[in-house]
Amino acid sequence: MGALHSGHLSLIDLSAEKANHTVCSIFVNPTQFNDPGDFNKYPRTIERDKEVLMASSCDILFTPEILDIYPGSQSTEVIDYGLITSTLEAALRPGHFDGVVAVLRRLFTIVNPDFAFFGEKDFQQLALVKELCKKEFQNIQIVSCPIIREESGLAMSSRNERLSTEARKRSAQLYQALLQVKENWSPPTQESLIRRTIIKLEFDGQIEVEYLTVIDAENFSKKVEKGKKARILIAAWMEGIRLIDNIPL
Repeated sequence: MGALHSGHLSLIDLSAEKANHTVCSIFVNPTQFNDPGDFNKYPRTIERDKEVLMASSCDILFTPEILDIYPGSQSTEVIDYGLITSTLEAALRPGHFDGVVAVLRRLFTIVNPDFAFFGEKDFQQLALVKELCKKEFQNIQIVSCPIIREESGLAMSSRNERLSTEARKRSAQLYQALLQVKENWSPPTQESLIRRTIIKLEFDGQIEVEYLTVIDAENFSKKVEKGKKARILIAAWMEGIRLIDNIPL
């Protein structure tokens, strides 16, 4: 959605290694914002983004208008992919993933890629995209790309630009909290560990935790069976900005 940073560019670099041609789309998608205010405030830096892409491995920049993506109405279909579309981000941002699927259906149809590269920072969105392609776009291979972090450990995001310098430093505590949960994880004491970690984050009132949880990385169940891949996810607010992050457990 623009306001490009090193995380976005890492996707382009991986695409350039794997594919013959790389297309980057920039489109701030209105249907995935359940808060119109958030849509209006979302950073739009298209001229700077063009300069960044000119110096990258990107071959084609696709910047559609709203009518190109939604030539009719902007109404979206309700998507049901089980827990992926009913818990965590899906529950807290009603309609968000319906909008993500709507825009990807159009982008995938227009561009018709062999590969599509998505960062792991939006881990639930990544799971959604994999499920979408499994059901509707079997010709597209989804490539998971590692999270790129600032020096402090804060996951890179276009939203970080809206944080003050002090809040940007403090927000690195989210990553530290994930590492602490991973280091001290023990299923019998998991609830108390999560609770203590949240209390520590919220201690001075600067960070408001929306959720901190461990899920099965495949089906998003909170009951992680032994031997299954798991993920620690967090969502929190800082200065009115919503931040998300995750690491494998």
